[in-house]
Amino acid sequence: MAAEKPGTELLTDLADRISQAIVHHLDAEHAAQIGESIACAMAEHWGGQLIYFPKGKFLFLSKRDRQIYAEFTGHNHKELARRHNVSEQHIYRIVKAMHRQDLDDRHGDLFTETDPV
Repeated sequence: MAAEKPGTELLTDLADRISQAIVHHLDAEHAAQIGESIACAMAEHWGGQLIYFPKGKFLFLSKRDRQIYAEFTGHNHKELARRHNVSEQHIYRIVKAMHRQDLDDRHGDLFTETDPV
């Protein structure tokens, strides 16, 4: 890979990853064009800002658990247990885990020491 200007690595990687993700659905040239187009749009929209990418674990949790968390109102454990055919105790565990993951994704680990820059 040729040397890149500082700050372009993220956008180049974004374009490459998008291209790799969609190349199975399109030919390589169109996949590369779409990847570059999305990277340019991201640069235009987010350019100049300090960006933190969460690990995104929340996206990979089960669809059912995400649905339960989305339907949770704070006091409907019993209703959710019936609707999703699980125990009420399991609803408590799901809500607790989903809430923790949601906070981690939004705020990161505030208490982990990082190396000085």
